[in-house]
Amino acid sequence: MTDPMTDPMTSPAAPAAPASGIIEDIIDIFGSPSAVFARRVGRGAVAPFVTVVALFLALMFVNQGVMSNIMESQRATKTAEALKGKSLTADQLEQISASQKTMAKFAFVAIAVAIPLSLLGFALIAWLVGKPFGSTMSFGTALMVVSFVWLPKVVEQVLLSVQGMVLDTSVLTDPSQVTLGLARFLDHTTTSAAVMALAGRVDPIVLWGTVLLAAGYANAGKMERNKAWAAAATVWALGAVPMLAGALMTG
Repeated sequence: MTDPMTDPMTSPAAPAAPASGIIEDIIDIFGSPSAVFARRVGRGAVAPFVTVVALFLALMFVNQGVMSNIMESQRATKTAEALKGKSLTADQLEQISASQKTMAKFAFVAIAVAIPLSLLGFALIAWLVGKPFGSTMSFGTALMVVSFVWLPKVVEQVLLSVQGMVLDTSVLTDPSQVTLGLARFLDHTTTSAAVMALAGRVDPIVLWGTVLLAAGYANAGKMERNKAWAAAATVWALGAVPMLAGALMTG
């Protein structure tokens, strides 16, 4: 029989927990996610949303050097493939290179805008998906839940920093080569984009987030355990849709 004190899907049977700070909740989410979601209901999403976005962007800024090496190699490889067989002058090649460098400079700004928007979109999907499964979450509660669900991606950024210190990222040509899941072990030059997209969902970081989402549905959304898992699995599956669509569009 499952111990309710250790089961991440079941909140502990105890009196109302005292209010906790956001830092305490961020720490506790790694060991007692159900308790965090249960006590965070009704307290608003602003603190977890702002804190998680700030942590993620700060680490992304630290990792700019690591990712820029990979993205530059990827751009160079794709440019070489696109220009294969074409005769371009030195000036034309220099213009292409300058254009790519200019776009790269604005990449972080674009990402800084995209991350909070992505979390809002994620919350909307989690909120809508939970409804037919019996979730009682409001959109605000869903935003609180997915903010904590995003924390594994913050951990992923920490691990990326570690990889940047021990790997020569200048020889890598695809971001999948620094992920922790199945995509890392596939040859991105010969594997189809659709397969790479699906492999990207078979990742410890993604699966960890899915488990946290199920705990959020169960405790913040007051859902039955099996329905919480079903809703979280549905969100996991939907996460592959944009990547698959992009892969199919690019061939």
